[in-house]
Amino acid sequence: MVPGGERIGFYADILFLIDFAMDCLTLSLAGRAMKKPLRKKRLLLGAAFGGLAGVLLTAWSPPRIAEVIIGVLVSCIMTRIAYGRAGGFGRMFWESVTVWGAGAMLGGIVTFFMRLGTPVFLPGEDRFPTALILSAFSSLILSRFHRTRSAARTVRLCFTAGGERIETTALCDSGCIAREPIGGLPVVLVKERAAGSLAEHVRSADPTLRIRAVPLAGIGGERVLLGVVPDRLEIGGREREAVVAFDPEPGSYGGAEAIVPE
Repeated sequence: MVPGGERIGFYADILFLIDFAMDCLTLSLAGRAMKKPLRKKRLLLGAAFGGLAGVLLTAWSPPRIAEVIIGVLVSCIMTRIAYGRAGGFGRMFWESVTVWGAGAMLGGIVTFFMRLGTPVFLPGEDRFPTALILSAFSSLILSRFHRTRSAARTVRLCFTAGGERIETTALCDSGCIAREPIGGLPVVLVKERAAGSLAEHVRSADPTLRIRAVPLAGIGGERVLLGVVPDRLEIGGREREAVVAFDPEPGSYGGAEAIVPE
């Protein structure tokens, strides 16, 4: 519907493809800025949802306030689909705001290039430069904020093995890339003192446990830790598959008792 009340048509398939492509780029850039593990299938599903929502909103043309509310909900759902469980409402909110900021920045940049060679201040559109600057600035600030938070992000680690349940705080570390050599599973490092009697059962080669030897190489040299394949493992409330290796050395991992791959 144009301002004069006249209805105009649009190509839903072309609009969907444009929105889909922009949402793919937005989710990918925002995810990298927040150091999120990106999965192609999730990104495509999130972008497809955003593209479909864009087509439906264009066809419906709701009132402005309803359009804003729906846009916020769409951003939240896209974020949840693309990145998975956020670990709480507050984190999901900030991730959604970052996605929105990245989308606003990309939209402003695209509009800027479309305006090259034409006057920037057109009748009734003199707010464009301000909108571009604000969207780019907000996305930059939010991305840097997330990078600072994710640099020392901690999650709750829970695992069960041999009838024992261990729960502790783990530090997310992008440098934790160790793999268990038999099955290729990622390795979660846990201080022996946090594992209690379970670590003792592993050292005594308890036959009821699925014990693994995990070779590690780092600045301090090479070493081999004993670990176990847990019956159930949760990282930040999400069930994962990994080997838990027990570290007998004193100290802590940046104030945490465990390290999980970022």
